[in-house]
Amino acid sequence: MPTLEALAAFALASVILVVIPGPSVFFVIGRSLSDGRRGGLMSVLENGLGALPLVAAVQGHHLAQVVPTGLQDAEHVTLSPTTPVKVTYSGSR
Repeated sequence: MPTLEALAAFALASVILVVIPGPSVFFVIGRSLSDGRRGGLMSVLENGLGALPLVAAVQGHHLAQVVPTGLQDAEHVTLSPTTPVKVTYSGSR
């Protein structure tokens, strides 16, 4: 179990990272100031949609469950640290 000092340092670092705005926050504020409420809301939506490919890439093991369904010749799907999804076809070694 982590020590009390380690937990306090982690909590402090977490609060600092949450409080400091990132580039997307500045982008949304800028669009809101220049284009109004609609522009700001569209920027929030676009930022969220832009994060989806990153989330999908990080969650490669979920993609492994989807990929084989359309591949009739797939023997198995394995995951490795270097390749998010590696499909081995029947006959290929």
